[in-house]
Amino acid sequence: MLTAVVFLPLAALVLFLFPTLGKLLLTLLLFLLLAQGLFLLTLVFLLLLALGFALLFLLALHFLLLALGTLLLALRFFLLPLGALLLTVVLFLLAAVVLLLLLLALGALLLAVVLVLLLLAPGAFVLILLLTAVVLVLLAAGVVLLLAAVVLVLLAGVVLLLATVVLVLLLAGVVLLATVVFVALTGVLLLPTVVLFALADVFLFAAVVLL
Repeated sequence: MLTAVVFLPLAALVLFLFPTLGKLLLTLLLFLLLAQGLFLLTLVFLLLLALGFALLFLLALHFLLLALGTLLLALRFFLLPLGALLLTVVLFLLAAVVLLLLLLALGALLLAVVLVLLLLAPGAFVLILLLTAVVLVLLAAGVVLLLAAVVLVLLAGVVLLLATVVLVLLLAGVVLLATVVFVALTGVLLLPTVVLFALADVFLFAAVVLL
């Protein structure tokens, strides 16, 4: 924009006074405008890429905290006080990540405005390098966090499976113990009846023999 405002009137004047030199200057101006447009597109693309990978990074962190919360929820069966404390911390971190996601989404427009302002600065090439570095770092961090989230989800699944097995075994043990107690009580209650029937049989046999 600055190039067009400054050089277009100058190119028109030179074209009017010196046609050949004016054509060369106008051609150079068009190439400068094209380069500036490509430069702007590159900056916008890198900004969108950086925002996308920042969202990927925060989403990966979000899933990582969800997986960690699931793992702690499973471990809470074994470590009640510590599990509850860690689960509370993870829930607070999860809320913070969700807030960061919302702030990042709302700040995208502001960053675009800042980009347009920075385009007029002489250090825009340095900005491209910095944005490229940010994109690469966010990509690597997002991939690492997603892998960690997958591992934690699998670990949480294993822990939940173990907790389920333990609960089933405990339930089976309780049922078995209740069955044994019931059978024992039934035997204790039936024992006098069996003794009485046995004594009745003995007396009946004795009476038959004596008579």
